[in-house]
Amino acid sequence: MSRNKIRKKEIIAYEEELSKGPFTDEIKTTPFEESFSDEEWKFFLDLIQKRSDAMTEPVDEDKLLVG
Repeated sequence: MSRNKIRKKEIIAYEEELSKGPFTDEIKTTPFEESFSDEEWKFFLDLIQKRSDAMTEPVDEDKLLVG
């Protein structure tokens, strides 16, 4: 496989599958992740960041509860 072309479709599908869970605190790379080029890593991390940004809800200071 030419390293000049990144596997966008495969990486998008992989990230979508990961986002469904189950979620763990375990930190290790999968064999698929280990095969990423530097450019593919950047693309993958950008996808994760976009999903994270989309899931973050802004805090409404007027609705904060103080105990």
